[in-house]
Amino acid sequence: LEAGEPYRLVRGLAHEMALRAAESGSGDLSASRRIQATTMALAERFGQPEPLARAYIGAGIAALVTGRWRSSAEWLEKAETVLRASCTGVTYEIHTVQFFAFMANIIMGRIRPATQRYPELLSEAEDLGDVLMLANLRIVGWNIHLAADDPELAETEMDRALEGWPETGLLTQHF
Repeated sequence: LEAGEPYRLVRGLAHEMALRAAESGSGDLSASRRIQATTMALAERFGQPEPLARAYIGAGIAALVTGRWRSSAEWLEKAETVLRASCTGVTYEIHTVQFFAFMANIIMGRIRPATQRYPELLSEAEDLGDVLMLANLRIVGWNIHLAADDPELAETEMDRALEGWPETGLLTQHF
C-alpha cells in the first residue's frame, strides 16, 4: 500500500482467498474467510471497479471450490456486471467469470440456463480466438449434451475441447 500498488494487493489477496479455500475444501474455511473480509474491505476502500470485481471473482471461486455453488454464482454474476459496465481490457477476467459461473450452474443442475448460455459463450470465445475459453467450456459443456440424451455430441465436444491445445506438458485441461 505504501508503494502505491493497492490493485496488486487486492489481486494477490483474491488469488490467495481462492487458493486457501481450495486447500481447505469444505473443512476449516476460517483463513479463506479472513482473507475474503480483508480483500472486500480493501476493494471497497479503493472505490474502483476493477479491484472490486477481482474481489468478487476470488469470492466466487472460493465459494465454488468449497461447495457453496449458489453463493459462487451470485459472486460471479456481480463480478461480470462490474467488469462489463466499468472496466476495459478485462477479457480474460470476464471469461474466467463466465466459465466458473457456467460450471456452478452445471453442478447445481441448472441445465436449462446453462444450455441457453452455452452457444453464446462458445460464439464469443470463437470470435475472439480464445482457445483457453473454448477448451474450458467444452470440457464442462459435455454435461448439457448428456442431459439432452445426446452422448455422441458429448463425446464430440470432449474431443473438440483440446483441438489446437498444446500436446506437451500436463495442463489442467488434460485431466
